[in-house]
Amino acid sequence: MANSAAKCSIKQFNIDPKDYLRFVVINLWKLIKGPVYNFPLTLYDRRTVNFPSQTTAMDIVHRNYINENTRVYFDEEHKWYYWHGLQANEVIAFIQADSEAKD
Repeated sequence: MANSAAKCSIKQFNIDPKDYLRFVVINLWKLIKGPVYNFPLTLYDRRTVNFPSQTTAMDIVHRNYINENTRVYFDEEHKWYYWHGLQANEVIAFIQADSEAKD
């Protein structure tokens, strides 16, 4: 994700990676209507992923630009979190990209 954070800082915010010590993208996920029982947001604990063997780069193609994301392949050892019955007045915050991540 370190590469992802650098690309995000350039593309989305026009900030060169040389201009900051650390760049973190925080994602906030909030329901418009809830509660959610079917198809809840699911997140994994990145500390349980072996990035060299369980991930690959993946292009996300938009009409006006191309971005890169990381595809994670499931492993029984991964730790997962989900919120069953998330309410409309609740928010989930998580790190989406971090320039200090050790991928």
